[in-house]
Amino acid sequence: MNLQKLLLKNTSAANWFLERISPKVLSNLGKKKAIVSYKKACTTSAYQKFLKEKGADQLRISSFEDFVRLPIMDKKNYIAKYSLSELLLNPFKDNYTIERSSGYSGKPFYWPRFSGQDDGFVSYMKLGLEKIFGIKNKTTLLINTFALGTWVTGFKFGRAASQLANMKNVKMTVVNVGTNVQEAFEIMDEFKDAYEQVIIFGYPPMLKDLLELAKRKKFQFSKYTIHVVGGGEGFPEDYRDYLAEILEVNVDQLNNKIVSAYGSADTGLEIGYEHPITVLFRRLLRKNIHARKEVLGDSRDYVPHFFQFNPMTVFIEAIKNELVYTSVGGIPVVRYNLHDSGGVIEYDKMIEIIGRYEDINSVIDTCKPYKLPVVYVYGRSDGVVHVGGANIYIEQIKQILNMKNIGSLVTGKFYTYIEYDKKMDQEFNIVCEARSTINISKHNKFLENFIANQLMELNNEYNNSYKENPKKFRPIVTLIKSKAFAEHSKDSIKIKYKRS
Repeated sequence: MNLQKLLLKNTSAANWFLERISPKVLSNLGKKKAIVSYKKACTTSAYQKFLKEKGADQLRISSFEDFVRLPIMDKKNYIAKYSLSELLLNPFKDNYTIERSSGYSGKPFYWPRFSGQDDGFVSYMKLGLEKIFGIKNKTTLLINTFALGTWVTGFKFGRAASQLANMKNVKMTVVNVGTNVQEAFEIMDEFKDAYEQVIIFGYPPMLKDLLELAKRKKFQFSKYTIHVVGGGEGFPEDYRDYLAEILEVNVDQLNNKIVSAYGSADTGLEIGYEHPITVLFRRLLRKNIHARKEVLGDSRDYVPHFFQFNPMTVFIEAIKNELVYTSVGGIPVVRYNLHDSGGVIEYDKMIEIIGRYEDINSVIDTCKPYKLPVVYVYGRSDGVVHVGGANIYIEQIKQILNMKNIGSLVTGKFYTYIEYDKKMDQEFNIVCEARSTINISKHNKFLENFIANQLMELNNEYNNSYKENPKKFRPIVTLIKSKAFAEHSKDSIKIKYKRS
């Protein structure tokens, strides 16, 4: 049995290994695995054609220096270009399931998964839940609110979580609710006293809806340990602060954790997860301009998520500020650009930077993080609204609309678009879902001022452009009721933040 199979099958061995291996050795193992992934991809007719079209079919790949000469692929020039049968690593009959991505475009893509591909996912989940939430020692109710059905995340996660809960010596119960907020609350409320902790997984807007409902129902959060894990999209620190306020906890005390996981259907697997140490890092960068500039090269823009990942499972490169992935799945991908903007930072470098500004020994002693590398993710590189010469990032608008001082007016859900008036001048539109308790007509102008002022703080380009021409760059805010907002995203399980 090779090393990776051993680690996937045996969580005790994996824990021992990850606690002791040096970052340098792990990086070298990841590079070797990337070359193995390349060789597997070469068995597919799609990748053979792709290399030939790119003039790379004569390359001899035996070292990492050779590997980085391979062409970059993405959904447009690879996944959408070839037939599914050409892309597959194994024939259809050898794939145990077919899932589909949710996507923000509303157009799903199908992802077969070969038999045995997910054998290690239960061990991966067990390792993460033990490391972050201590499920080994605490009775746990896990509520899965991801969308069920053929979507990648919900069914796969629910199946693996149920498998884990069915193991001996695991004191965990799983309820796969799906996206029914009311039912999720009823389950949490009904069984809260039977467990030492509750962990709720779901899309960030869904989790926010659930906790707000619980608050309206007078749920006594202070009496319980409720953890929240978001996936499918990122969220700003203001969102984490907002949820912490509802949960009646201090994020930095590490009792009730609000974290995020990062994955992609395209890579065929889970990529990484937030650990309390990476949350501490992100929160440090949010408040410390000098640290932020050192790491990100920009002292004012949105601070990305930081996720730890295992390079033996998925190999990640940062090329021109975009993240490029190599992994083996039902459809193997080699140097695949998801068009997520971000970068990679080594664990030791992250700890060194935090240590200059914070006392991190207590966090390390309490949480015992693995020395895994960190990928930081801003979001999709095309998640931008172009107004004149200014690039306005979707994540920045998310950050603003999740600020607690406007939480009584808006839910945090929105979509944005540019249209042209009769003179063909651009208009910057933001449509926000309003709270049901407010008078919609009274707050548009206030929100326009608020959003413009906050964007000037977060975005240098917007700040300079707005000062030159406030009329042109001022957002036009429209508040709408939840039913109308739901209509906008009815063909997708996720909120679509841009209207085409």
